[in-house]
Formats: sequence, C-alpha cells, structure tokens
Amino acid sequence: MTIEPPRGTASAPEAATPSAPGPGLEDALGPFLAHMALVTVAVFSVLLLTHALTVTGWRQAWDHWDAVAYLAIAHHGYPGGAIPRHPAQAPQDHLWAYFPLFSLLIMGVHHLGVGTLAASLLVSLVSCLLLSVGLVRLAAIEIGPRDAVWPVALLLLSPFGYFFSSLYTEGLFFALVVGALLFARQDRFLVASVLALLAGATRVTGVLLLPALLVEAAHQSGWRWGPLWRRAWPTLLAPLGALGFGLSLWARTGSPFNFGIIETRYFGISPALPWVGFLNTWPSAVGADPTLRQIFLPEVIWGLLGLVACAIAWWRLRPAYATFMTLSWILTTSLSFWRSVPRYDLALFPILFLVVAGTRRWRWSRWVLVTAGGVAMAYGTSRFAQGY
Repeated sequence: MTIEPPRGTASAPEAATPSAPGPGLEDALGPFLAHMALVTVAVFSVLLLTHALTVTGWRQAWDHWDAVAYLAIAHHGYPGGAIPRHPAQAPQDHLWAYFPLFSLLIMGVHHLGVGTLAASLLVSLVSCLLLSVGLVRLAAIEIGPRDAVWPVALLLLSPFGYFFSSLYTEGLFFALVVGALLFARQDRFLVASVLALLAGATRVTGVLLLPALLVEAAHQSGWRWGPLWRRAWPTLLAPLGALGFGLSLWARTGSPFNFGIIETRYFGISPALPWVGFLNTWPSAVGADPTLRQIFLPEVIWGLLGLVACAIAWWRLRPAYATFMTLSWILTTSLSFWRSVPRYDLALFPILFLVVAGTRRWRWSRWVLVTAGGVAMAYGTSRFAQGY
C-alpha cells in the first residue's frame, strides 16, 4: 500500500510511479454499469409512478436547475452587454456564472446531428466512464490493483453520485481532475497540466489543481528546486482555462470580476469566511421549519464531515491530495450561506483510498457501504428527477 505514512515519519523522496499497464476499462465497467442501472431505474420509476413516462417527461427529468443554463449556453452562447444592470433587463446574465467547456462539448456533439439533450447526456456518460477508468488506475497506484475497483464503486454509488451522469459538470470535471492527478503521479506533468487547464474551463475549482500539481512535483523532487522546476514548468498552463474565461467575461461584460456580482445578484451568495457561512446556515438547519431542516441540515453535516476528511488527509494521504481537498473545501464553504456542500464535497474523493485501505480486514463492510450508498443515490436520483 502506498498511502502516505503519518506526518513526522521519515521517508525518502518518492519517485514517480511508472505508467505500467494495470487495472483499466474492464475493472471500471462494473461500478459504471451499476451506477447507470440505478440511475436509469430510479428515473423510469418516477416517471412511471407519476404517469409521465413520455419523451417530454424524460426530458423534464433531466432538464432543470443548472442543466437549463448549460443547454442555453450550448444553444445561444453567453449574453453580451455591460454588467451590472437590472436582472429584469438582462435575465440571461446569470449564464456567466457557468464555465464554458461542458456547453462547448454539448455544442460540438450537437453539430454531429445529435439533439442537445442527447448530446449532453452522451458527454456526461462518456465523462463518467473516463472518470471510472482514471480513478481505478489512480487507486491501483495508491492502494494496489486488488482493491482498486472499490474507490470507484464507493464514489459512483454514493448518495450524490447521480450528478456524475446528470446534465451537470461533475462527470466531465472529475474525469479531468482524476486524469490530472493520475498523470502527475506518473511524472507526466505536461499532460496533467493540459487536463488541469481544461478543468479550469469547466469549473472555477479547476484552478485548485495548480497548487496540487505543484505540491506533487515538489514531493517527487524531494522539495529541491532544480528537479522541481524541471517537473513543474508545464503547470504554467494549468490556470489558462479559467483565465481565458475571465478574459472573455471582461471583453463581453466590461469586467472580469462580474462573476462575483452575478453570483451575489442571481444566487444570493457572496464570499465569507467558512465559519460565517456555518453560523448563517445553522439556524435553518436546526430550526422549527421541517422543510428548511431537510434542506440545510445535510449542508451542515456534509460540511463538517468534509472538514474532518481534510484533517485526516493531511495525516494519511499524499500532500497533493490533501492540498486539493482542503482548498476545495475552503472554496466551497467560504460563502455567506452554505449551499450545495454535499455535491461539492465529491471533490474529497481521495479520502476513499483510506476508507478502502482501512477495511481490508472487514471486506464485507465495503459491500455494506456500497449498498447503502446505492440506495441513497437511487432515492436522490428520484428526487432530482422530480425537480427537487
């Protein structure tokens, strides 16, 4: 097992892991197909029970919330004109809160003669499969090929795993993140940096791969400047995806900082320290209103679990993984109100290496975790299909 020793344990600088053949598509296919089966059955069950088993009903099961924005960008692009302006005058300005790569891929597949809904599902499914293959290979490096399939199963069959195959960026984004970390682990930092660039064009958190890649390069170089520079120079590419979107926002709307204005105006959130967001969310999570408790108590629980996971990561995981996890958690919770924290906590997936490594003596417990996660995901998928 190559999980990092506890901090304070002396160890020589670790060389990059060779990119030798190992687990791949055949190993990743099982969790991927199980994920797809559960999602499909859950959606069809909802449509059947609500008497909406039609083409329109199928479309409506997927085409809501963020999916509407990504499809609108794929159809019409981003709006132009200076911001700020009143939302009633420019109701499409909120589209600038969504990064472009997912919509660009949908547009590309659509130009091949595929409908936009089918194109978006195809992009998500291919991305989810690539994520599965990349993660099983990364897991083989960290915990050995025998157990490599389990982190994939635990991730794809997790309570919020349905986002990986929905019309959201999760599948694409995490395929790029896992790919970047995998190639960095193999000392192929140019490829890793290109994937990080694409991740930055998919979601703002893609820029967090830059410090993660730098930490991995330093770790492999024994924290010595000469070898570090030879490995790290390609990481100059990593922030260009997000930078390109910022320049486009500047050119079209007058300022690269309009992203923050849009987030505040259209989504009611603004930057704040994590404990401020926690304190603002806590009354709704434990208040008398059962609807608010159902929405916000999971935000608090998953936010705190994420903090614990990050602390453990610094003790037991590679520094690069701990860096990416911690920065992702900070960016997710540094808002005036905690929102979508369980979904964004998927970025803490390296903790699954420890979960699998820690259950080697109780392998049956993995089946319990996967089964419980799959049941929760099926329920979440059914809720999502109904627009919740």
